[in-house]
Amino acid sequence: MLGASSLAVEGPRFRCLRCARCCMSLLVPVTRADLSRWLRAGLYEVAASVVEVRGLEALRYGSTVIYALPRRADGSCAFLDGRSCTIHEHRPLVCDIFPFAYDQPTDSIGVHPWALTRCEAVLMGLRELTPEERGRLLAEARLVSRELRQVDRVRGDYEWMIGEARRRLRGAGRPQPRLCRGSCQPSSA
Repeated sequence: MLGASSLAVEGPRFRCLRCARCCMSLLVPVTRADLSRWLRAGLYEVAASVVEVRGLEALRYGSTVIYALPRRADGSCAFLDGRSCTIHEHRPLVCDIFPFAYDQPTDSIGVHPWALTRCEAVLMGLRELTPEERGRLLAEARLVSRELRQVDRVRGDYEWMIGEARRRLRGAGRPQPRLCRGSCQPSSA
């Protein structure tokens, strides 16, 4: 039997088709909630790999600096293996929300402008959410938006968590992450 939330969806329901276009093109900002979750789960390599991003990319999020997953020289996420995410089960909140994005003035979520012309699922019309999905994603999107706008004020928290992950890796005798094997894109304007 279908629940009421299933019946409330008017069009084709969103589901990721794993085309990986977003993973190959977009910056993946990280929140303190992501770092905390990775530390609690013992995913020190993931937390230790987070890089600082400055310039225009950071300013787009409302801060002079943000933290993000590293990217390879071709712009793809360092955790992408072919078209599969190696940390999908523990992906950052922005990845969980995507292809949707938060619109602060209306306090709502809609399809991200990038996804309107590039996301395979969105292009196929798979963009509807159940009320429960919409509520969960809206709560996550509010958190991400709030976090990214205040990175300048809480930068020390990020630095401490990333440093803690690196200390735990050293303490366990594990090497620092080298996900990109020398080909990661440096943080730039």
